[in-house]
Amino acid sequence: MLYTIHRKTGEMTVVGPTGFDKTSGLAFNPSDRTLWGWGRNGGNDNNWSGLIKIDPETGKGTAVKQFDYKLHNMDGLAWNFEGDKLYAAGDERLWVYDPATQTLEIACDYVDDGRIEGLDAQPNGFLLVGVDRRTSKSGNKRETSILAYDPVECKIVHKRIYEGLKYDDIESIVWLAGECNDLSWLSDH
Repeated sequence: MLYTIHRKTGEMTVVGPTGFDKTSGLAFNPSDRTLWGWGRNGGNDNNWSGLIKIDPETGKGTAVKQFDYKLHNMDGLAWNFEGDKLYAAGDERLWVYDPATQTLEIACDYVDDGRIEGLDAQPNGFLLVGVDRRTSKSGNKRETSILAYDPVECKIVHKRIYEGLKYDDIESIVWLAGECNDLSWLSDH
């Protein structure tokens, strides 16, 4: 399902079903304002995983490009500010999708320990990255990191670690740069 949430009241409204068992990593393309996500369907021999476009008025998702169900389980998506690269992540790697060639390639082989679930683009070209990591073998202890990440140089510019949070599983991350004088989070660049 696709929902909208009122910014001031927190009221949630149903828009409609996406048509996929799981939809994650919502991201608006800044150049054409289309809404993208990562859709998955599973069951028997009908496994599907890939990029979808979502109608923000109805919630209906339309398949754009299918990828290997076993290899690609993306949770975070973020368009660059030009709208010509879509970053994706679901483990410790950062991927980049080129809509012109419809190819998905590794942009950075290793970002940080843990699972990347939240991505957002920053005005300076960095990505805001949310990472979940288990710190014990039993999985009872977890830590959350938020990074300013340079996807060109494949390096962490700044990192903050949060431990012992009540909610420690980032599912998405957004920074409204336009409302913050176009400044990037965690960076003085």
